Amino acid sequence: MQPVLAVMYMVQYMPTVGYWLMDKIGANRVEAAAHKGNTYSLGLLFGKKKTA
Repeated sequence: MQPVLAVMYMVQYMPTVGYWLMDKIGANRVEAAAHKGNTYSLGLLFGKKKTA
């Protein structure tokens, strides 16, 4: 499954839910990309524990 494709379809057919989801994971995904982490992780959606 392609997570980006799933979100694209969600935005197309259910815009309110799709944009809510993008707002929820967008900042976390950018942060993960900046740290060369996994941008497709479910931890971005459900949150993950931050280590100091």
